[in-house]
Amino acid sequence: MSSVRQLYHEWAEQLSRLFDWKRPEHGKVLAWLMVAICVGKDVCLERLGVHLPREAKPESVGQQFRRWLKNQAIDARLIYDPVARDVVRNLRCRRLRIQIDRVQIKRRQNVLMMSVSYRKRAIPLAWICLPHRGSSRYSQWVELLDYLETLLADDMSVIILADREFGSVERLRYVVKKGWEYAIRLKANVECYDPAWGQPFDWLPLNALAPAVSTHYALTDIKITKAQLYPIHLACAHSPQPIQALKEYRRRFGCEELFSDLKKRGFNWEDSLIRDPARFSRLILALALLTVFLVSLGRQVRLQRCDLEMTSPAHRRHLSLFQTAHRWLQRHLAHDRLPSLLSFHPLGHFT
Repeated sequence: MSSVRQLYHEWAEQLSRLFDWKRPEHGKVLAWLMVAICVGKDVCLERLGVHLPREAKPESVGQQFRRWLKNQAIDARLIYDPVARDVVRNLRCRRLRIQIDRVQIKRRQNVLMMSVSYRKRAIPLAWICLPHRGSSRYSQWVELLDYLETLLADDMSVIILADREFGSVERLRYVVKKGWEYAIRLKANVECYDPAWGQPFDWLPLNALAPAVSTHYALTDIKITKAQLYPIHLACAHSPQPIQALKEYRRRFGCEELFSDLKKRGFNWEDSLIRDPARFSRLILALALLTVFLVSLGRQVRLQRCDLEMTSPAHRRHLSLFQTAHRWLQRHLAHDRLPSLLSFHPLGHFT
């Protein structure tokens, strides 16, 4: 049996245990889709069949994947839910740093994704493929946070990390309503004032409070927006040694690394020609499962020092867990061997 076919059987078995498929063939098609994307580093349906050891013509394989993506009975959130729950509840950290960000994929797709910080990277938890261009809506923010609440254990605390798109008062207020913290960037033109300034006071845009070079400071309980007078703590820094709130916000960039892994550095999801949001959401399901698998596998490879097959001890840390696993797996597939180290289960090594 070829190593690619063996990889398919391994993933198909794991997927069958992960989710109670009403039609088992749906899980098998998903396993083939994951194998094709992983081996070919491609998401273009017309080309995926070329990478698989199947007797069917590549065009027929592409049509099978296309029918699977069109199938409205396949609920990506429901299928991925067991993985998201395991990821959240098996992380050693009880303080979760949740990253929410939106990515525009050329002019075809607009994806809002929620992920959890892990080792300078991010692991997907949920996503919404927006049916419109531009910024996300408040209702979609609420949907993600409500779903996150269902994933948490009682002893977990949360800090939400997000870019300035999500810095509206109503979104901040909803985070506080959940009893969570946040480190969210604000737009420079948001007006504020500090009651400590005394009367009379002038409203100032935030960019008027920008610190000088090599300085940083924090303002507590300042008010933003004349209409809502919402109190926040503001951290400002133009310094190589930022204060704690900015250290937390720096972890938000793990989601940027995640998006890079989903793009040219990993699976090339921007090459997909899919325009329907529901179909693209099912494609992201395959990519999210692959991401979880590769990060978990990379942790195993690193712990057992199997990555020394590919690189020297001095350079082994230059690769992320994702890239370590992807290159290690590609190497073994090229030699037509699949080591016993391979395991899909996403949580055994997320510590």
